[in-house]
Amino acid sequence: MQAGTIAFRSTWGAGPGRDGYLRPMSAIPARTRRLARLIAWAVRLLAATWRVRRFGGRSLHGSLARGPVVAAFFHEDMLPMVALHRGLGFSGMASKSEDGELLAGVISSLGYGTVRGSSSHGGVNAALSALRSTLASGASIAIAVDGPRGPRQVVQPGAAALSALSGRPILLLRAHARPAWRAKSWDRFLLPLPFAKVELRYATLDAPPPGRVARAEATRGIHSELRALAGDEHALGAESSDSATGD
Repeated sequence: MQAGTIAFRSTWGAGPGRDGYLRPMSAIPARTRRLARLIAWAVRLLAATWRVRRFGGRSLHGSLARGPVVAAFFHEDMLPMVALHRGLGFSGMASKSEDGELLAGVISSLGYGTVRGSSSHGGVNAALSALRSTLASGASIAIAVDGPRGPRQVVQPGAAALSALSGRPILLLRAHARPAWRAKSWDRFLLPLPFAKVELRYATLDAPPPGRVARAEATRGIHSELRALAGDEHALGAESSDSATGD
């Protein structure tokens, strides 16, 4: 992420390592580390060409100035989110799969902390515990709320549950770009092209109180706010090109 007022606090190697959730970069296989560093270099190079505008930036910096947050975004926006929020103290979750190893290597190379685990590998409670510990250490957590497999823009309850358990507010983020390429993947992954105009939009929600009903309401609120942040998304996407990933 771009430099901000919040110092980066890495979670690599922090916390109880026996559960395997927090691992150093050296724990990733050497071949994967090399590929991850190459991808991270390409991301930096591409992002350096973008013309970036931010809307609701006070929500971003104001929230972070008061402590760690639970950042929520859609999986399709992952590239601009990762490319343009370095240095603000975020950590992300990556699964224990081979794809997760590569993702962990890329975001670590870009300066983020990484928490390893998922709801499908290790259990929901263990994943939430690791994320809650990361928040307690002073690092914010960024979650793709419809990931890792979708459906697209269907918000899962993890971000609301983590916010309720930790008492930390929710920071909502959306990205738009033109010209851009969208994959024909489940999430319609967004790839802003070189020299694209990239817009980042932010909003905040208070942490919900404990309880299943409150978490369900907060999950609906996350969905509504993220959709509202889309704004003139369709107009922005008018110059986007669709391309198949494997045809």
